[in-house]
Amino acid sequence: MFATNTKPTFVVPDRSKKNLGFGNQMHHAGKNIIEQALGDGKYGEQRRLVSTWKRFCRYVREVFNLNDLRDLKQPHVVAWAEYQRDRVENKTAPLDHR
Repeated sequence: MFATNTKPTFVVPDRSKKNLGFGNQMHHAGKNIIEQALGDGKYGEQRRLVSTWKRFCRYVREVFNLNDLRDLKQPHVVAWAEYQRDRVENKTAPLDHR
């Protein structure tokens, strides 16, 4: 009668390929990962996450010249979070980017 709560299946990425085998461009690789992780039926959430991911990719590409997910490290994510925090505190970006 009711569907069981099952986690979406997630393919383990191939670390030897650029962007872990999910695509040549980091933006498209992340989009593919988001779509695979969320599965069907959550299109609004997918769209919001892909939009945020696209902004993140643009930031790391411009600031760190980074195009490969294999090179993404915690300091890149921390720098993005600090950049976003500063934008919100300085009221140059809304809290909700939808």
